[in-house]
Amino acid sequence: MRGFLMISRFIGRISLAGLLMFVAAPWPLLLSQSTQTNQASSKRNAKGFADAENRWQLNPVDILRDTDSVEPRIRAARNSYWQSIFQKARDIEAEEAGNGIRSLPASGYSRGYFYPALIPEIPSTPNSTWVIAKFTSYHIIPIDQDYRDFYTEENFKVIQIIQQPLQGVLAAGDRFDVDLGGGTIITPQRQTINHTSPVPLMEQPRHTYLLQLVSKSNDTFEITKRWDVSNNKVTPDTKIEVLRASEGTAKLSGMSIFDAVQYIQSELSKEPLQ
Repeated sequence: MRGFLMISRFIGRISLAGLLMFVAAPWPLLLSQSTQTNQASSKRNAKGFADAENRWQLNPVDILRDTDSVEPRIRAARNSYWQSIFQKARDIEAEEAGNGIRSLPASGYSRGYFYPALIPEIPSTPNSTWVIAKFTSYHIIPIDQDYRDFYTEENFKVIQIIQQPLQGVLAAGDRFDVDLGGGTIITPQRQTINHTSPVPLMEQPRHTYLLQLVSKSNDTFEITKRWDVSNNKVTPDTKIEVLRASEGTAKLSGMSIFDAVQYIQSELSKEPLQ
């Protein structure tokens, strides 16, 4: 199905509940710290987000004014997915609390785990799709009437298909969505609720990206590679690629979009199309 395609992704941050590191990605979700914002917490947030690329998530979205253009059947499936994720996180938090374990967010994987030599810059991942796409807008989607749980839905528009599998469903001009837990909302009761924490490297509205996507079941994808190309040059935008560039082993870093597309297509042509 073209159009509203949900993407669950991994950014390289370990959440409070270790489960989330494998299921949905850094969500800026702090179950035990989900409260109405106040002046003191707003100041702390502003300081912590000073250099975070997801500081746009501090901008509150008014639920009464936000619109959802996703087909109800697809929205119900996405909500069900996130309900399961949120509940599993609560279950793990409760179990850890019962065992006297205090969960704390980690800053990311170790350098050893992310060592560039172990992870190809352009991996030959079976059935992956490579695109140039722009982050055009976003919405906050609540999944319960108490506004205890909600997620951010980022909307991307495909500018160029670089390569996709024979059964690929995307085309230039199509829209796809990236979902991640948390965000900031204004409820119908005019409460501002924040479920987010700083993420140093993250996609930003109105930026354009070079992405590798892997198709998942039920018209979902996972973002497995990301570079910012908003200034028409390839800029590393994930921890692994920033490290690769700093070590002088990155091929894509600094390339024009045209040259990067040519290079990726050349590298991928060495692998059979699946």
